[in-house]
Amino acid sequence: MGENKKYYWLKLMNDFFTQPRIKKLRKIAGGDTYTIIYLKLQLLSLKTNGVLVFEGIEDNVIEELALTIDEDVDNVQVTFNFLVKQGLIEPMDDASYLMTETQYLIGSETQVAKRVRKHRESKKLLQCNTDVTDCNTEIDIEKEKDIDIEIEEEKEKKKKETFVSLIEAYTTDPQLISILKQYVEMRKKMKGFTTHALKLNLNTLSKLATIDSTKVAIVEQSIEHSWKSFYELKIQPKKEVMPEWTKEEKVEKSKDDEEDRLRLLYKIYKSDLKVEEMRQVRDQYFELTGRDIEGEI
Repeated sequence: MGENKKYYWLKLMNDFFTQPRIKKLRKIAGGDTYTIIYLKLQLLSLKTNGVLVFEGIEDNVIEELALTIDEDVDNVQVTFNFLVKQGLIEPMDDASYLMTETQYLIGSETQVAKRVRKHRESKKLLQCNTDVTDCNTEIDIEKEKDIDIEIEEEKEKKKKETFVSLIEAYTTDPQLISILKQYVEMRKKMKGFTTHALKLNLNTLSKLATIDSTKVAIVEQSIEHSWKSFYELKIQPKKEVMPEWTKEEKVEKSKDDEEDRLRLLYKIYKSDLKVEEMRQVRDQYFELTGRDIEGEI
């Protein structure tokens, strides 16, 4: 059995060339070229649901797009900048760019569905021996039924695939589910966030970490910085100064008894296995008393 290929097409609205943003684009010097580039970019994004994906073939996304659609780099750069400024392209992360209008203009049909549709049409034509008008009408009705079925199937698919369903399919960890839902609420406030965008984000998260607790920390980091995707955890640089007294509030500072303070801190760090902090307190104690604190604990 042959592969069931899927065919895609772009639904060009009848008011495309009269839309204010397209009219503005065409009025720029070289605007007709930029308009063609915009249409080419839309066609390029059909199979990825309106998302342009940078694969790293060239040094940057502009050069790669220019290579793919066979257009001049400078022209692609001008078009891309215009589309971003007008909200027609929105960066999702470093390698993905959502074409905000295109995702709603994509049509598709599998090879099998196409073959069935053509068979129905041929069968109807063979039955047209007398009344051609009635037969053509029946064919048109069948086409409309097929279109309605495809529309309903697409609607059902979108209904089933929600942000929550994607998250719950991704993990069963309650903490990770909770933090991912918070991330979705944060991203919804930004323009153009879709279930497809969430899928890409979750794929990125899986590449960054395998342990749920680490994933939670990565998602928290993105929420804290209002990032549109997930990135490696930023490790705070180690300070080459006195250690942070994380439990110092529990120790009552006493100017009259610095030795007691240092001994107590040393015990705390020793119980927590904080080797570097132990070394620094030990050095301080020796400088203060001339004795090794280890022998007095």
